[in-house]
Amino acid sequence: MSLPEQINAPTPVVWIVDDEPAICWSLRKAIEAQGLRTSVFSNAESAIESLADSQLPCDVLVTDIRLPKKDGFSVAEASYQHRPHVPIILMTAFGDLETAVKAMRAKVFEYLVKPFDLKDALQAIDKAIAERNKPVVAVDFSLSIPEALLLGRSPRIQQVYRQIALAAGSEQPVLITGPEGAPLESVASAIHRNSDRALQPFLSVLPSTISLSALEREFVGCAFLETSKDSIKSTTLKTGLLGLVGEGTLFIEEVADLPRSVQLQLLRVLDQGCYLPFDSPQTHPFRGHVIVSSTRELRDLVELGEFDPHLERRLQVLRIQVPTLGSRKEDALEIADALAARCRVEGMRIEADGRAWILEQEWLGDVRQLRNTVERAAIASHGNALNAEDLRKAATGLDARNIPRMTGSSQFEVELANAVRHWLLDHLSQHEGTNSEEEFGMLYDEFLAVVEPPLLRELFHRLQFNRAATAAKLGLHRSTLRQKMRKYEID
Repeated sequence: MSLPEQINAPTPVVWIVDDEPAICWSLRKAIEAQGLRTSVFSNAESAIESLADSQLPCDVLVTDIRLPKKDGFSVAEASYQHRPHVPIILMTAFGDLETAVKAMRAKVFEYLVKPFDLKDALQAIDKAIAERNKPVVAVDFSLSIPEALLLGRSPRIQQVYRQIALAAGSEQPVLITGPEGAPLESVASAIHRNSDRALQPFLSVLPSTISLSALEREFVGCAFLETSKDSIKSTTLKTGLLGLVGEGTLFIEEVADLPRSVQLQLLRVLDQGCYLPFDSPQTHPFRGHVIVSSTRELRDLVELGEFDPHLERRLQVLRIQVPTLGSRKEDALEIADALAARCRVEGMRIEADGRAWILEQEWLGDVRQLRNTVERAAIASHGNALNAEDLRKAATGLDARNIPRMTGSSQFEVELANAVRHWLLDHLSQHEGTNSEEEFGMLYDEFLAVVEPPLLRELFHRLQFNRAATAAKLGLHRSTLRQKMRKYEID
């Protein structure tokens, strides 16, 4: 396309770069109806050439990402070089996490996911014109982050993408909240992988898996005296999690499970940038980035006296709320497709009735439930396609044709009692002649190891992979349930 004619009027000029004539026409008409002027380019090369010509006015640059040869990011880089004050609005039909992070890290003013409402585009352009004199700094666009559990194009997940990008460029602590089963750790990992700390360690810790007596020492480390052969005493520091992470990212899953003493240590780290190991005479600097998650509302825990109010307020500075999968069902298909494709080398697909079934579900167990369903269905399938029946069986974990029906609970209880009796007799016969108290002391633990896994697994699946509901049904604390599930490798 020929270069646009120079416009001498002071009216703001909006440049449109897109190879789709229909998009260019509709945008141009809408923008000019607002009293603005436009210049249209059908490829990146002509736009880049025009950006180098300072005589051609440009107040806002609106460009598609996917163009015939060079892409929209190339246009953006040329704009940064020649016109650092011009705000850039990106358009894309692929609103994925990678695009969002590239756009936000590059300080692109806004990005629009096609198909978008023209009102949204005009609103973004109006805001860009108002802020067009602020300089923009160019950054490297070369990054790639496949996150299957974070896929989606819904407005809700797009907002999460924006927040991930903002958090990746910030040193503030990040609080990630969401329902049981939501991909909270995937969000934390995405923040780390797109930050300047990407080459440093990403250390994830689940407090409920560490005994309370050892947790504080594991968190801050401890100093102890050593005496050499020459009776010379020296202090040695056993490095804790805060030291091991170095300049990387420390991710604390379910931060509410931290005991109050460790909560105060964490608050000290966030406020003062240092920590005090046990029995150490001096503090140590903390150089890492802290990200925490919680499936419970911390404000509610503060009111119950179970969480430090000062730490809660500190963590609320930068919060990312991950929406439920049920509130963005349109994303479930994209996630399911990605999971199915990775289940086998040759890949798998989900048939039409299976896709319809996925959209009908509420997914109370969120992405974890969807993942377990697809992966279990893929394992049981003999072909390369999953239908509604495959997914339905995987979701319940049962095949009704292979399960005998019980006529009454009393009969079942008799059979269960007989099974326990047979197990005990078999166990005693194997250890006949053993009088060790330690040997007999393991009997109950061995029995639990037999009966607990199927109980926990079946109830967890029945309650649609909801840990909170499972813990409540069993009368267990959620941290206790998490320990048991990790022990038996139940997910």
